[in-house]
Amino acid sequence: MGTQHGNHSGPKRSPKRIRERCTVLVENVPKSYNQGKIKKFFKDCGDVLQVNSYESWREGNRCQMARVEFADEDGARSALTRTLRNMGSNTIEVNELKDSTVWMTNYPPTFQQRDIRNIFKDHKIVALNVRLPSLRFNSNRRFAYVDLPNMESLDKAIQLLNGKDINGYKLVVKKSNPENRDKRSDAPVLERREIIIRNLPKTMLVKDTLLDIFKKYGAIDDLRIPKKQLEMLSDLNHGCAFVVYTNPEDAKSALEMNNHVIDDIKISVNLSDSHAYLERKEVNRIINSKHTEKYAAIYPISDKTSKEQIRNFINDKNAVLVEELKNIYLVTDYKAVFLKFERESTAAKAMLQLNNSTFDRKTIKCTTIRELMNFSSVNTN
Repeated sequence: MGTQHGNHSGPKRSPKRIRERCTVLVENVPKSYNQGKIKKFFKDCGDVLQVNSYESWREGNRCQMARVEFADEDGARSALTRTLRNMGSNTIEVNELKDSTVWMTNYPPTFQQRDIRNIFKDHKIVALNVRLPSLRFNSNRRFAYVDLPNMESLDKAIQLLNGKDINGYKLVVKKSNPENRDKRSDAPVLERREIIIRNLPKTMLVKDTLLDIFKKYGAIDDLRIPKKQLEMLSDLNHGCAFVVYTNPEDAKSALEMNNHVIDDIKISVNLSDSHAYLERKEVNRIINSKHTEKYAAIYPISDKTSKEQIRNFINDKNAVLVEELKNIYLVTDYKAVFLKFERESTAAKAMLQLNNSTFDRKTIKCTTIRELMNFSSVNTN
């Protein structure tokens, strides 16, 4: 992305772990073997992160197939050597679990893992594992990776499910290709390597000009000047540009240009903030505020839970609460969700009605933000 400038070399980043290369499918597992026993069978191969087992049939006998995920590729390769060995009284087969993962999106926003799994079950397709993204840095993400037993299942899933209408949403189901996954487009923002330069006159919105000014702070991966603003700017209007550094430290150093005067114009230089980052700042403001009477906090909530799922849950309990619900904040650092209501009395009502209720098959608590902070403090000491 762009040409590197400056004399700094970026930090070496460890290669991203590709889950598909670290996972095997084990067939003909004895029905008597639970996930713990399966994990123990493969413990000498490497660090086993997860085991998912499912009932299957082989030559008329009930058995299991198991998805076994290791911490690294070496563990998976070692597990492949166990094929045709005996597990209990059964001879197992161990194969790479590859070319059988689908990427799925545009399902209803309220759907959870079990809802996605049921879509496949309704079409007689075994979903070995359903993985949802963490919403910690972006609460709007909505997609899932679904591991299937083989390529035949993958082809069947794409044929039957891609474009299928569910509650007014047309599913998108495609084959996942880990080799072609692009790095997240907002990674520089999340890593605090991107700065935004504001109040630039049109004459300054030139790549080479800005590079000459900002390359002294470190290696630059990219410099972007939004094209639309160039078309709309007049000589009296000022625009902006984005600079992505290789290192966060260099981006921080470039902030010394904030309020710097160039050609009699004071420019603004700040770290770029994504919507998710701004929301996290707002959450911190709420936590430190002395006036949180209109808020309720529910916990424990998984970081894979969406705002739509929370809203739907509250609506099922009491539609009046949803009508007065002004905002939902995902507070993943505390495994919680903050609910902001129109009135203090509604927040108090929510605590009474939602406390000790069941969400995602777990009993949750609903309390004040202050009580949540005290509870979290006690449990982290």
